[in-house]
Amino acid sequence: MGRLHNIVPSVLPGRSISRVKRVRDLICRNHSATTWNTWIAAIVCAGLSFVAGYWFSRQQEDRIIQAIQERSVDYGIAGVDSVGYEGSEYVDSLSKIRSDPVFPKDASVDSLLLWNVERGRVTYSDILNMGKKFYEKSDYRWALAAFRVFSQHAQRTNDSTAIAAGLQNRALVHQALGELDSALQEYHKALAIARAVGHRLGEAMILGNIGSCYYLKGDFGNALQSYTAALNINSEIGDQQGMANQMGNIALIHMDLGDFRKALSNQKDALKLYREIGDRLGEANQLGNMGLINRIQGDLDAALKNHRASLAIDQEMGYRIGEASDLCNIGVIYRDRGDLESALKSLNEALDIHREIGYRQGEA
Repeated sequence: MGRLHNIVPSVLPGRSISRVKRVRDLICRNHSATTWNTWIAAIVCAGLSFVAGYWFSRQQEDRIIQAIQERSVDYGIAGVDSVGYEGSEYVDSLSKIRSDPVFPKDASVDSLLLWNVERGRVTYSDILNMGKKFYEKSDYRWALAAFRVFSQHAQRTNDSTAIAAGLQNRALVHQALGELDSALQEYHKALAIARAVGHRLGEAMILGNIGSCYYLKGDFGNALQSYTAALNINSEIGDQQGMANQMGNIALIHMDLGDFRKALSNQKDALKLYREIGDRLGEANQLGNMGLINRIQGDLDAALKNHRASLAIDQEMGYRIGEASDLCNIGVIYRDRGDLESALKSLNEALDIHREIGYRQGEA
């Protein structure tokens, strides 16, 4: 029973990451899809990298809100609804459009969206926002269509920023679908644009996403190369959050490869940075990961200390899923020690939290 672990990719405005589909023998990964998509939308809009899938600090939330306010129309999967309607309501209304007698019922999704643009019902910015809403609803066919239509418009207007955003958004959908080769193709095209315009932060973020795709493919060599390249850029431009995120990603690779010494070294470096920038949940994540390695190495005292420290932070921040994961890990350590009474107590507390928040995967 492990701490929730996710790869930490990053991006130029317009990204997110797919859910980890591969089961690892060292770590149990579970995700809440609703929380995942909702938080990704906010983070992506701000153009920020993020840690542990959907864990980020109050300080980061403030930065996200500020970025959204300053960039009311931004190119990315989390582009804000700037046209006075709720995107979800518009998405629902699109199903009604299909019944319009003047529109062919067998038309493609792309044609339907273009048909609405041509008649002035929506703008291309609306199409981008709609793509975001489709993505959040896991309606990937419509999301891809919206991003294709937006990308075609970006190509016609020769807007390099919009082109890169369209590429990344399509890559994100492919990644969510597990179509990693297609995602990589799109990411590499976006990377070329970021480099051409000198967008160093964007370059680092895209490299992080590329690393995530390689990681999910089990190609640890290319994943490590991409994460390291992203880390080098983050270090060069002084992006401590990005540095910490990539250090955590690199640690996961070393864990998979069984090199726990290197994994712990990277986790400690990441932990130091998370503490410096005040990212409490990033701190909790690394403490939990370190506890996993401690247990694997047989150091149950160190493992218990780290998991308890992680639990204290998750309780402080009100992060219930993390709290349950910490309690599971603590329960397993007590079991390893032969203290079955304490183990059962911790595991039952974790089960109560999973039931409280409706997290059925955790109950199982």
